[in-house]
Amino acid sequence: AAIEDSLQTIHDIATENLGTLCLTKLFRPLQITLNPERYTGARQKADLAAVVLQDVGVARHNGLLDALAKGLLSDVHVTSARILSINISDGMVTNSVWWNKPTSAMGGPIRIEEEGIAVGRIPDPNYPWFEDESSSPGLRSPKFAPSPLNISFKGWWTYPYYSCSHKGWILSYSVAIPPMGRHGLRGFLSIDIDISDLQVNQCNNPNKLEIMSYNQHLRQYYPFVRNSKPTEEEQYSQIEAFHGSHKCHVHSMRCVYRPVVTNVATAVNLNYNHYSNTSSYTNGSSGGGSAIISKNLRVINGWKRGAYECKCRDGFYSGPHPQGFNGSIMEVAYQEYRDNVSSFFMDSFVCLRCAPGCAFCTGPEPCLASYNWVFRLFFFPQAGPDIKYLLGFIRTQLSTSVTIALVFGPKILRILRGQGDQWDQRARKRGITASFSLNGIGLVPEETADLYQENEELKEEIQKLAAQIEFMRIVHMEMNNRHLKPKPGGYFTLKSPLGKSIGGSGLHSSHKHKYPKEDSLKETSGITEDGHSGTNSCYSGTANSVG
Repeated sequence: AAIEDSLQTIHDIATENLGTLCLTKLFRPLQITLNPERYTGARQKADLAAVVLQDVGVARHNGLLDALAKGLLSDVHVTSARILSINISDGMVTNSVWWNKPTSAMGGPIRIEEEGIAVGRIPDPNYPWFEDESSSPGLRSPKFAPSPLNISFKGWWTYPYYSCSHKGWILSYSVAIPPMGRHGLRGFLSIDIDISDLQVNQCNNPNKLEIMSYNQHLRQYYPFVRNSKPTEEEQYSQIEAFHGSHKCHVHSMRCVYRPVVTNVATAVNLNYNHYSNTSSYTNGSSGGGSAIISKNLRVINGWKRGAYECKCRDGFYSGPHPQGFNGSIMEVAYQEYRDNVSSFFMDSFVCLRCAPGCAFCTGPEPCLASYNWVFRLFFFPQAGPDIKYLLGFIRTQLSTSVTIALVFGPKILRILRGQGDQWDQRARKRGITASFSLNGIGLVPEETADLYQENEELKEEIQKLAAQIEFMRIVHMEMNNRHLKPKPGGYFTLKSPLGKSIGGSGLHSSHKHKYPKEDSLKETSGITEDGHSGTNSCYSGTANSVG
């Protein structure tokens, strides 16, 4: 709960969502402790100054207090130093000094006249760095963080807090200076350290992979930066209390730290003796020895909640978000899920497991063949290669041999029964011969046909056709042949039916023009001069010769 409340405070300050809180409360402390080893030098200087004041007393002239306070500002991390002289009896301030480090490199320390520590007044108890020793012996107050077990401090470190007046994050170290006697003045020394350069890394302790990813991310803004190893300075720049406070699903996601980088315009003081080629400066002159140039620096804004990405682990995927989930969105989704507002955190912002056998995937596509577990469990589950080959052979035969049997089986069965050529059963039922059925009437394979009977019918038709051809050949050979005399009573005489038909048609036309009168008489009698049929005399000879 303390970490979540601290993250919410950081988020409100980063998004300028304080509203009127800074008007009523100038300081916003967090509820997490900070590792102060990075500021050991500043702490030792403060302890030394406290020892000096304890020996010489805080009732000395202001010059000593000012000198000690300005001396504490010499540390690179210290931004403010203050020394109070408090009356033991009434707790009012008898003397106070407050010095701030200059904002620019050209100026000197700035003395602050703070109303909360004015002479003749009790110090403002709202200061996060002050606590009345009479009410809290040994400064054991909720304002101060507990000291490490293995280190003994002369004073106490405060919790990190945000100063609305300075618009920055501050960590203070306070030391109570005991009085020299039972009655008199006691002192109070405090220094402020600007911790705005620290980073809220909510991922786990950085490992090698995360450090490589971090260096690659910084190289986008600093092209000439080298790959750095995790030095102690980098470890101290990250607040350990927030490690592991990310909202990524641990079993399916991994947290990747992504610091926020912003551009800041700063003034850089250059010395002419070292920089001979200066392109632009503001206050340079021919006799001067320095110049100020403007330079844009890219600074990491570490005090931000959700400065990370949730990426799917190996073996997991996310279809809508293949590049990962933004940490700020995950923080909001988790807060809504915790407040029972929505369930997007558990429904939408998740990574799904890949199909079995997939080391990496981008979707639910399978990576292994799907088995028929019914066969694998009940049909030879412990079978060796020989049985597997046998089963494969059986499967092949069932897929090919059955098809061949279905196609050619009925044909072979009809041949074995002697019915392979019997197809025209429908034509036989109509009384049509096989020759006619083959010339235009479709075959009906309803019943098998009698092949022997069809052959006999075909022979009869062929014999009839042969007899007709032979008869016509003989007729054309003997017709109008003068060398052949027709035999009386023969087949080709006029008395015969054939002779009458031929005589009345073929020779009648040739004789009627030459002998019209005789032809009329002969046509009436039908007898020639020689006593034979006139037109058919040639046929009788032919008939006789044939006979």
